[in-house]
Amino acid sequence: MMFKQLSNQRMSPTSFGSPLRRQRRGSLYVSVVMVGAMVSILGMSAVLVGRINSRAHKGLADSTMARLNAQSALRLGMLMIENDPDWRFSHTTDEWMTDVSFGDGTFSLSVTDPSDNDLTDASADPVVLTGIGKKGEAVQRLEITLAPLYRGYDCLQSAIHVRDDLKFRNATVTADHILTANDDVTATASSVSADVEAVGRLTGSHYYGSTSSDGEARTLPSTADIIDFYETNGTAIDASTLPTSYANIILNSDFETGHIPWFGASSTIAQDLSHSYEGDACLLVSERIDAACGASYDVTSLVKSGASYQVRFAVQQTTKMESYYVHLQIETTFGPGLTTAGPFTPTALDTWQTGNLYVTPSWSGDLSSAKLTITTSNTSPEFAGYGGTGDSGDDFYLDSVGMHQTGREITLEHVLLSPDSNPFGATNPRGIYVIDLQGSRIIIRNCRIYGTLVLIDPRNGSRIGDGFGVSIEPAVSHFPSLVVTGGDVDIGPSDRGLIERALGVNLNPDDAPLYPVGSDDDLDDTFSSGIKGLMFSSHDFRFRSHNSIEGVILSHQDVDIRDTFDLKYDSRYYRNPPPGFSGPEEIRLLLGSARRVTE
Repeated sequence: MMFKQLSNQRMSPTSFGSPLRRQRRGSLYVSVVMVGAMVSILGMSAVLVGRINSRAHKGLADSTMARLNAQSALRLGMLMIENDPDWRFSHTTDEWMTDVSFGDGTFSLSVTDPSDNDLTDASADPVVLTGIGKKGEAVQRLEITLAPLYRGYDCLQSAIHVRDDLKFRNATVTADHILTANDDVTATASSVSADVEAVGRLTGSHYYGSTSSDGEARTLPSTADIIDFYETNGTAIDASTLPTSYANIILNSDFETGHIPWFGASSTIAQDLSHSYEGDACLLVSERIDAACGASYDVTSLVKSGASYQVRFAVQQTTKMESYYVHLQIETTFGPGLTTAGPFTPTALDTWQTGNLYVTPSWSGDLSSAKLTITTSNTSPEFAGYGGTGDSGDDFYLDSVGMHQTGREITLEHVLLSPDSNPFGATNPRGIYVIDLQGSRIIIRNCRIYGTLVLIDPRNGSRIGDGFGVSIEPAVSHFPSLVVTGGDVDIGPSDRGLIERALGVNLNPDDAPLYPVGSDDDLDDTFSSGIKGLMFSSHDFRFRSHNSIEGVILSHQDVDIRDTFDLKYDSRYYRNPPPGFSGPEEIRLLLGSARRVTE
């Protein structure tokens, strides 16, 4: 009983408390814990909200600063364009500035041509400036478009414009655009088929276009501005590295590669490897039907009337002592002709001996052929009016033949100048080559210049063409082809053209295509002679012989034209002038072009 009673007592609520009260105490504890947790959460939330707000404010501040940095890049880019007349050519890449530190951030600037991705090819093309600003993790990109407004020199609206006098003397002139002078225009015994305008007097007769003697003076660009750009961006060719004598017009003069382009004149010729004066080979001349027969070479495109030529050679005889002669046989529109030099008489058999003879051909009319022959008679059986000797000639060996025009001048001939070709030094990607002649005369002929040639201080009487073929055109389409300062230059090419095989030079490789043939890797082409592009001189231009020009001619002094002159005007130089020839330029912000861009 007592166990039962004790058991009952243990179960008594008065002894151990009410279960309901224990439940209430547990609920209160849970509530206190929950309230504490909520307070903690609220506190942490407040801190987190503060941090988020702080980060938001910082992000907004960084974004604002990044945008201001991008705007700064655009403003700086516009300032750079405004202060640099040649801004299109002053940077080698589109990225003008990259990650420039500014405050606590950076900015970058890129400048592109949206029309063709080439800033340099057209001054009227629009330009897109993209400014990139950074601050912290914020990046902002802003873009504007500028529209250049060109106002050009009015002299570029003329096919020829001169500051002083324009003179025609014994000339036949054809031009498809107006010719102008700030002073006088005169025509003496000339035919001028072009519109002509003078500010001063206009005299003479046989003008077959409109004429005016009360024109307004036109503005020429500054010589200093022009030279400054092309000297800065060009590649100098040291005048001392250029030849000071005329080129040897004989190819394969040592017969190391066989006998071509030599040929027999009623004889048999062949390379011989058992004898030589220099090198490993010479030419054997045999089976001569006459003593006047020998070895011949075509020099049709390589000689001119009135010039004197030195012909040097080495000969060896083995059977009979004979004297040697040089014949220059020509054919013109007025008939044949022959110029002979010699004799040169060796003094011993079975030994090499050298001769030097001089010929000075002269002819009238147009030359159709010219042939050099080395033989043992002073007459030629192959030309009408000159009979042979009737005696057969013995065999002889020939080596080391040279034919040079006499005289000593700085020369540029038998070469190609282009962006990828400069036999005298480093190349230039735009084909701009600058030669400071320091008062020396230069002769430029039988060559092609695919680029911009700048001649500084040439001696008066320097010649381009010089009665031979020459081809000049800019590699950058709207650049000038010729810039001259400090001396008068005569321009007088032949209409016989350029024959690659005669010059031994490929004039149209892959990097320098030439219309209409294009490019190739052979020596089989013949090109017409002519000049394309803008030609500028601080002094006189004197045009002689057969000139065919496509472009614009500007002179700060006189232009004197004789003989045949044909000019086709190229308006690109007014519409899209090259550096140094631009008039004042306005840059306008294209309305509605400012925008924010994303990656």
